[in-house]
Amino acid sequence: MAISYNAPRSPELGPLLFSIYVYDLTGYLQRSAKYVMYADDCAIVVSAYSKEEVCSNLERVILTLHWWFRVNNLLMSHKKTHFLQIRNFFLCRQLWNVLYI
Repeated sequence: MAISYNAPRSPELGPLLFSIYVYDLTGYLQRSAKYVMYADDCAIVVSAYSKEEVCSNLERVILTLHWWFRVNNLLMSHKKTHFLQIRNFFLCRQLWNVLYI
């Protein structure tokens, strides 16, 4: 498969163009997740008070990401994608977090 889209590779311009390119993704994620973006990296945090709600939100986020990548002619790097599950045992109601990097 030939690559027909590419951004210039420079320490200053590349991250800026990436940020501009993915800016609209943040609007789609606001309802289901929080996000942190730095240069060309993105971390997505899904949290809720029940495991079922986390799973539901995470599924919504993954479907949104899949759609967004397809519409924008991008591929997600599965080698660079990681999941991390964190539970806070000190809260009265357990807070479930899933960090999607």
